[in-house]
Amino acid sequence: MRSLLAILLCMISQSTESYTHQLDLQAMMRDNQGLQKLRIAYYSPTEHGFHLLFVRGDGTLVLQTYPRRPMAANEVPTCKERISPDKVKEILR
Repeated sequence: MRSLLAILLCMISQSTESYTHQLDLQAMMRDNQGLQKLRIAYYSPTEHGFHLLFVRGDGTLVLQTYPRRPMAANEVPTCKERISPDKVKEILR
């Protein structure tokens, strides 16, 4: 019985650890310097390869498309754009 209780306690303590290491996005949205350090990467598989979308806290968007066929790194189609800090915060929400 004691060993079962010890195992349960270990499982509970491990499950609560993941919550203590989560990123506080609300605080980052209030702090402009913290927002500048933000980097979000979104991977999206497609029929012909995949897309990588990077959103940076300074408002920089980078979309890279990787086809399924082999290609040189300097030939990867890349689009760049900028958005306002308010749009970055909207993405975080």
